[in-house]
Amino acid sequence: MATVLPGISVGHSCKSILATASKVYAGELVEEARKIMDRNGERGAVDPKHLREAYRRINNRRVDDKFSENEMLYF
Repeated sequence: MATVLPGISVGHSCKSILATASKVYAGELVEEARKIMDRNGERGAVDPKHLREAYRRINNRRVDDKFSENEMLYF
């Protein structure tokens, strides 16, 4: 058991799930940043501007997906 906040403990399996989800999200972010670099014809290390743009695109995509799911339920 690990203490997250005073009085709140989580088990090993919960920590593993959170770590896995974090790694998957970080991988998606870097992959999208690399796609942005390729489209711009840039090479080398990923810059913060690429990560910010990737974050914006991923979050917009998720918001769009939520709206399309809601529209499908009501129409």
